[in-house]
Amino acid sequence: MSKADAEGHSAEQLTAIKAEEPPHVHERYNDRSAGFRIISSDNVAFHVRRCYVEAGSRVLGDMLHLGAQAASPPSSGSAEITLSDDELEKADVLVILVDIWHGRPFPCPTNDGTNLLLLKRVIHLVNKYDCPAAAYTIRIALMAFLTKDGVNPLKCFVLLSALDDIAGCAAAIRKTGSWKWTSDLDYGGASSLWRPLTGKSILNIRAWDEQHFAAVPSRYILALLRATAGQDLERDANWNSIASEFSRLMEAVPPPV
Repeated sequence: MSKADAEGHSAEQLTAIKAEEPPHVHERYNDRSAGFRIISSDNVAFHVRRCYVEAGSRVLGDMLHLGAQAASPPSSGSAEITLSDDELEKADVLVILVDIWHGRPFPCPTNDGTNLLLLKRVIHLVNKYDCPAAAYTIRIALMAFLTKDGVNPLKCFVLLSALDDIAGCAAAIRKTGSWKWTSDLDYGGASSLWRPLTGKSILNIRAWDEQHFAAVPSRYILALLRATAGQDLERDANWNSIASEFSRLMEAVPPPV
């Protein structure tokens, strides 16, 4: 459908037209003999074997099992799942989860943050559909990235916090060292809140831009603020001590209500 055609329809009409359009087939997952497909919210079909879906996601596996039981007469199950979440279930997010199911590696977060939101959405999708093996794969990949030179620890901290991995976040804190925000990266945006403070430590929360502040759960932010109190983050911070205090704060059992 052309742009001119689209402008002549209401949102409801466009939704109906989209539903009638056959999905585009993903270039990597295009084997129709797989016998099952997942259709993303932006109408891209992933042809995969049903066993990968059932083994990879407890939620989707239960949905398929219950759907088969509810059929009259009972059947071996539906031949497809159609997803609708326009934030988490688009093809560019879904393909990374499907890749993990098929043994492909989790992408490394880029130092300029261009893929940070995408990778965070993958983790939210993993959490939404209860994919324990994928969560483990992502966690192991992020911990491995932390051992490599040139990988920004803050990006790993953000993603590990989305996995609610306290030990992983503490490991990222220990790797912070002399990492600082630099001026040679194009952060985009018009407001000053959309840009970090150049020359400041990447784990100095007061120097974060809005994207990173919004990406980390508030409890992790509070623990990091408390753990860094009294430390000179720009010169001689003891990151091992900060990581230990962060872990202590996060793992403390709250008092009974």
